[in-house]
Amino acid sequence: MRGIPNTFNDKEIILKAQEIFWRKGYNATSLSDLSKATGAGASSLYNTFKGGKKELFKKSL
Repeated sequence: MRGIPNTFNDKEIILKAQEIFWRKGYNATSLSDLSKATGAGASSLYNTFKGGKKELFKKSL
């Protein structure tokens, strides 16, 4: 059984996450904030960025 394919662009997610990190800071940004801002669910974010929030933050730098 396969999951639903990604319908989002990783680069777009990184740019949207970057905006949230700049506005709120790393510690104050929750996974929920990132999910709302990017439109990707929490499981999609973890599947795309195996290191979770930390990996997404590093890529947004």
